[in-house]
Amino acid sequence: MSGLWIFGLIVVSLLYALIVLRLRQDWAQLEMTGNRDVDVSIVIALRNEEKNLATLFRSLERLEYPRERFEVILVDDHSEDGSHALCEDFAKKSAMNVKVLQLTGRLSGKKNALEHGIKASSYDYILVTDADCEVVPKWITAMQPAGDWDFVSGPVMYKKGSSWFSPLLQLDLAALIALGGSRIRRGQPVLANGANMMFSKKAFDKVGGYSGNLHIASGDDVFLMKSIAAKGGKVAFQKSKDALVQTNHPESWTDLVVQRMRWARKTQMNITSREMNVPFLLVLCYLFYTLFVVYTVFNPYQAFIPAVITFLFKYLVDLLFFGRILKFFKRGHLLSQLWYIELLHPMITIYLALRSLKGSFEWKGRRYDHG
Repeated sequence: MSGLWIFGLIVVSLLYALIVLRLRQDWAQLEMTGNRDVDVSIVIALRNEEKNLATLFRSLERLEYPRERFEVILVDDHSEDGSHALCEDFAKKSAMNVKVLQLTGRLSGKKNALEHGIKASSYDYILVTDADCEVVPKWITAMQPAGDWDFVSGPVMYKKGSSWFSPLLQLDLAALIALGGSRIRRGQPVLANGANMMFSKKAFDKVGGYSGNLHIASGDDVFLMKSIAAKGGKVAFQKSKDALVQTNHPESWTDLVVQRMRWARKTQMNITSREMNVPFLLVLCYLFYTLFVVYTVFNPYQAFIPAVITFLFKYLVDLLFFGRILKFFKRGHLLSQLWYIELLHPMITIYLALRSLKGSFEWKGRRYDHG
C-alpha cells in the first residue's frame, strides 16, 4: 500500500475527528433558554396529505396553550385527494380557532401557500410545521426562547420506521439538525427545517417573504432564515425536547433521492463558500472513505488492516458524537446499529450528492427541473 494512501487516511481521519468532536461540543453548549409568552398563528401548507392529517390533527388538539392565544391556519395547495374536506371537517369539530384556506388560480407551491396563510394570520408570530408531522403538547411554549429573536429553528426527528434504511435516515437527520444548531450558535445560519420553525411577521415582511425564490420547490426554511439574518435579524436554535417535532421519513429509495434533490437545490442557491466550509469538508471526508472502500475491495491484502483501523477510529469518533446527540432525540437504541451504518453512510451520502446535481423530479404530483 502506497505511502500516499496512508498519509491520506491519517489526514482525513484527524480532520473528520476534529470536525465531528467540535460539533459535539457545540451541541453540548446549546442550551434551552426560558420562554417568552406571545400570541401565535400556526400556519401549515398541505397538498395531497389525506393519509397524514389525522395524526397531525390529534397532535394539534393536545397542544397545551391557551386556546384564545393561538390559531391554526391550514392552506390547501390544490390537493387532488380528500385533504381539503378533512381540513374543513376538522375546523368544524375542533374547539380551536381553525381557518381553512385554499390556493386558487395559478398560485401554487408550498411557499405561496405559506405566504397566503401568513397574510391571513391574526397574530404577530408565525409557527410553521408540515402536514405529515406530529407536534408535542408544549410545542408552542417551547419554541419561544427568551430574549430577542426574529427566527427560531427547532429540532426535528423522523418517526421510527420498519425499512432497512430507517435507522440510517434517523441518524443522518440527527446529525444534520446538530450541524444546523452548531452553525447558528456560531453566527453562520446554514441549515433549518421547515417542519419546525418560528418567526415574527415583522421580520417576514421586512425581507419580502419568499420573493425571489417562489419558483424553487424547497427552501421555505433556509431561504427565509438567511434572508432574515442578512437584514440584521437575530436567529436562534431552540434545543428543547418539548419543541421536538416528528415527521415521516421517505418511504422508498426514489423518495429519498427526490428529497435530496430538493435539499440540494436550496443549498446551491443560497449558501456562501464560508458557510459551506464544514459541510464541504465532511463531504470530502466521505468521498475519501468511499474511494478507500473501493481500493480495499480491489487490494484486500494490502488495505485490509489500514481499513479496519480507519473504520474503528471513525466508529469511536461517531460513537462519542451520537452518544450525546441521540439522547436528546430519544433514539439511543440506534447506537447498536451504528456499526453497519458506518460502512454505508459515506457511500450513500456521496451517491445522493452526485445524484442530486442534475435531473428532474416529481414531488406531490408535480414535476420540477433541477440542475
